[in-house]
Amino acid sequence: MSDHLPDTLMLTLSSHLELGKSRLQTQPDPALIKLIVKAHRLHEKLMTENLGIGDLAEALENAERGLALDDQNTLALRSIGLVHFFSKNHDVALSYYERAVASNPNEAENWALLGAALGVAGDYDAALDRFETALRLSPRDVHTATWYSYLAVAAFVIGRDEEAAQWSVKTVQSNPQFPGGYRTLAASYGNMGRLTEAEAAREKLQELLPHLTIEQLRESLPYFKNPDGLERYLDGLRKAGLPE
Repeated sequence: MSDHLPDTLMLTLSSHLELGKSRLQTQPDPALIKLIVKAHRLHEKLMTENLGIGDLAEALENAERGLALDDQNTLALRSIGLVHFFSKNHDVALSYYERAVASNPNEAENWALLGAALGVAGDYDAALDRFETALRLSPRDVHTATWYSYLAVAAFVIGRDEEAAQWSVKTVQSNPQFPGGYRTLAASYGNMGRLTEAEAAREKLQELLPHLTIEQLRESLPYFKNPDGLERYLDGLRKAGLPE
């Protein structure tokens, strides 16, 4: 699966499918059946790496319809937040994540996604606090690698490259098949001048995503609210040897 749309979004759609199926047993609603059919189609596109901008718009429409059925549904709130996050509407995403936390403060993923949005905005300490809450609630969560990767980017955003590298190491230790860990590790080491380690991380990244380029990342990465931060990240990857 492409690192451009992390497994968080795929798992969210998958969870929507299971939620919808369980609700159909007690609520045979035609509108809900339609949502499940659409979610199946989007899930298949994610699995085959064919999800595009139009699919994000469709995912947003589906999640908003789900929220209309239940305005306290944290899964729908998170889904809307995720679509806005990957569409680089960071402030809007933040507001939906805050609503998700308020709706269910015992759900770890709500806190983690809120932390991701705060990290993008440059508030690393607040992001770290939210991720620590998520890890306390769910220390063996299936999303742990994704959470560490978000923290790595949050550290990078404010120039803490050493901490970004440390969180990236934890990312790949948690899931050696997660490209984002190697990507931020390569960028961090590249900017620190640790080129041998940067090149090794970049090689691991290219094993997972052999056709990845600097230009693709410039267009697709949602993790930088400030364009200067994105360019510094790309420059680190350039130093690590990722092609233009």
